[in-house]
Amino acid sequence: MPYVRLPVLIGTYGNMRAMVTLPLEATRFRARLGRCSGGLFIAVLFASLPLLLGALYRTYQYEVFPSWFEVSRQLDLVILALEIVTICCARRDGMDYRQSLRRLPVQTRRALIFFLATFWIGALLHSRFLTYSLVRAAGWPIHILFAVALWHFLHKHRPITARTFIFILCAGYAAYLPLLSYHLLTAPPGASLHYGAVIWASSLPGYLSVRIFGMEIGVILTLLLGLVWREADVTPRSSINMLLITAAACLLCWSGTRSAVFGVAGAVIITAFFRRPLPRWSVVCAVVMAIVAGGAASSFMLPPDPAFGFRIVEHSLKADYSAGRVEIWTAALRLIMQRPLTGWGDGSFIWLFSLKGAVVAQPHNAILQMLQAWGLPAAFAALFMIGRIWWALNRRGTMTTDRLPFVMAFDTLLIMSMVDGVFFHARLIMLAVIIATFGLAACSGRGRALAGAPE
Repeated sequence: MPYVRLPVLIGTYGNMRAMVTLPLEATRFRARLGRCSGGLFIAVLFASLPLLLGALYRTYQYEVFPSWFEVSRQLDLVILALEIVTICCARRDGMDYRQSLRRLPVQTRRALIFFLATFWIGALLHSRFLTYSLVRAAGWPIHILFAVALWHFLHKHRPITARTFIFILCAGYAAYLPLLSYHLLTAPPGASLHYGAVIWASSLPGYLSVRIFGMEIGVILTLLLGLVWREADVTPRSSINMLLITAAACLLCWSGTRSAVFGVAGAVIITAFFRRPLPRWSVVCAVVMAIVAGGAASSFMLPPDPAFGFRIVEHSLKADYSAGRVEIWTAALRLIMQRPLTGWGDGSFIWLFSLKGAVVAQPHNAILQMLQAWGLPAAFAALFMIGRIWWALNRRGTMTTDRLPFVMAFDTLLIMSMVDGVFFHARLIMLAVIIATFGLAACSGRGRALAGAPE
């Protein structure tokens, strides 16, 4: 085991020093990483997040205490720290920034450079809370470097199959469920809390909202659907997949996340119409029964809060099924018109708009969010890069079993981003980066998956 000798000054007797030998866990970690799969490391990293963050952030209110701890939760500092650790490991493993940049297609490289040169200007010039906006803006270069690090790991170390990746994710969320159950079942009386009631929608350990949990489960459900899409028939092995689909559908319906339902359904429709071959009828029937069984099971464990589940609302003609999104989008458009070139800065929507007195952190639409925060030039560059990733995922080679789940999951994320904050929360951005990177690595021609995008 490698060691480093670190001089540590002890006592006050002249210049006497003691040499304390300290094992460097990081060195041991790098040695192990070199022997294991890069894909395995990435899968375990994300699968451990629910349990890790759930153990750190537990509350029955809108926030955790003390206030600095809540700041770290709101800014997703733990997520950013994990991404930085991954980047450092990749650097020590031989990752080269310049080489990675040169491998990008010319137009993608220009868009990336232009984005990095302009997206922070609105925060610097117009943000009412400069530090907050700059910290949020600093996350974007970290996410980009994290994507480069994942690409490096996937191509230098031996890959893992899509099935292994998905099962690791499912195992991570299964490990989170006992903590979630215990936390909700042991909720204190509402009268003893600060707001006089349990805020159930914000009470999931490690999550700002049950909706973020639901969006992650929606991506996992899509991955599982992509895994069984090309099954020849329902076999004992695929029965395990059906059980996981049932569990994912149950959690999705329990969370009441409509954006995730739209995302999953949209990905399935796109795949059915534009990506062949279609699944066999036996597989389709098994999947439908699994989803229906999961949805039915979810109705037996809903917390006493209308934010959970899909309830039938009385006077449905008067019900606001958009949850105020039309007003939010209208306000975002007005803000965009006021500063179309530079935007207002990352995270500025939280103090520029409120819905009936309630704080709204982001416009619930990725395009409007980017335009409002960064302005038209930087938003166009970002959307151009996202479009090229989607194009590269969809035009290279055959939709194999190791590729289709990630392509469908990326579709789900993009569809959800049109009605929710996929590109606002760091853990969802991390998930999008992982899905896109695995999908590109699964494309034919592992050396340069993005080279398949049109110049």
